[in-house]
Amino acid sequence: MILRLVALLSILTGAALAKTPPASGDDLDCRHVHCRDIGISNARDPSLARRYLEGACTAGDGDSCALRALLDTTEFHPSGAIAESFLKKGCSLHSLHSCQLYFDGFGFKAKSAKTLEPAIAPWLAERCASDGDACFVLGEIHRIGWVRDIAKSVEVHSDNCERRNHPESCWVAARDEGQRTPSRPERIDSLLKHACAGGDRAACMDEARLAVLGAPPPQSDARALPSLACALGGCVLPDGRIVKRWFP
Repeated sequence: MILRLVALLSILTGAALAKTPPASGDDLDCRHVHCRDIGISNARDPSLARRYLEGACTAGDGDSCALRALLDTTEFHPSGAIAESFLKKGCSLHSLHSCQLYFDGFGFKAKSAKTLEPAIAPWLAERCASDGDACFVLGEIHRIGWVRDIAKSVEVHSDNCERRNHPESCWVAARDEGQRTPSRPERIDSLLKHACAGGDRAACMDEARLAVLGAPPPQSDARALPSLACALGGCVLPDGRIVKRWFP
């Protein structure tokens, strides 16, 4: 999640030296003025950036709503009622950036999400066919949001894990599987392998399975997962014992 936020912040800071001149006059018509570009190019002047990004957001550019919210950022998260309102609007305009920041910063049980979730669920379901991040948000809406459907959450996260190697969905699916009675160790192993293949270092470690199920991986996996973990930044002995962990 932080990586997505940093990527959006880089849009603001990286374009701050652009030479696009601000539009003149008090009345903005962002249907005819490239307000997002102007707002981004003036990111070092927050008041000016806010004006143009708000105009672009109001005109229906959902990603501008996300950028506007980032101007009210505290410790890498948009904060406060103003940021929440812009992210909700951007999400309702089908900006995945806005949806990700909204749910990560304000939660799936935020009061303002009660009407937002059912409104965007069909769009997320359609986008899910080609976008793992959209699937993850949809799965979490069904798992812990107002539109709660645990069976649907398991279906979305499992499919997103197995077909797209989406690490976050794999973790959720593995955790849910670990809470089953009885649990299915082979299923957990499969989900964690997908998470590992998707680049999640922790999922490549023995202790991932220990945390979910309280048992080590099968002997046949003792070399395969640790070797991939080492390639991803963890150092593990051939027998699977972790001797060093490093997360950049």
